[in-house]
Amino acid sequence: MQYSWQEHSFFEKEHQKSNIANNEALEVHIALPNKLAEDKCRLEQICDDLAHEIVGENKDYEYAVHWNHNRTNLHVHILFSERENQIDLEPKVYKKDIWHDKDTHKLAKANSENAVLVHKKGEVQRDKEGNIKYQTDIFKVKDKKFTERWWLHHKNKIVKDTLNKYGYKLDLHDGIKNNPYLSQKKLYKGASKDYLDNAKAWNAEVKRYNENVKQHIE
Repeated sequence: MQYSWQEHSFFEKEHQKSNIANNEALEVHIALPNKLAEDKCRLEQICDDLAHEIVGENKDYEYAVHWNHNRTNLHVHILFSERENQIDLEPKVYKKDIWHDKDTHKLAKANSENAVLVHKKGEVQRDKEGNIKYQTDIFKVKDKKFTERWWLHHKNKIVKDTLNKYGYKLDLHDGIKNNPYLSQKKLYKGASKDYLDNAKAWNAEVKRYNENVKQHIE
């Protein structure tokens, strides 16, 4: 992490262009071989490789590895920014001394009555949250590839290739016909209560079924 998630959050709020909040990060959830829990060094190496290959260069990310409740499904959550960090940023500095009236806190002339020096020439500028201000944005525009459908297949191939490199064979399912998992029903806004009740019941059963299928495959 070159920047904190607080800085990412502040940046996205500052650059929000509609009433819909910007995504502050994306998450990838990857199932891992359960045997990796017995080899922490290899587990860390694999997760490092997965994160680096999936996220790419010069983007902030973190990951966490843990079990499900029954300790049957070891998996990693990779949380990452869609924005590449700017390189070689120059902070903004005050070009002259800044004086304020100590009562009104408004700008005042240097050394005038009731004036206090609040910023010296050459001092680094900061925002209200204490973050350093820079000559340019600290993050670049979002990488649109993460919203493209092809990237999901690309991500799956990265997972397969990375695990294969460490001796864990993983087959990819190329299409719906070869997919052993059932799909959940969408919970549409404005749908009838009967539909929502049936869909929720269906989804609960599908989730249970898919978890059993995944355990069987592993």
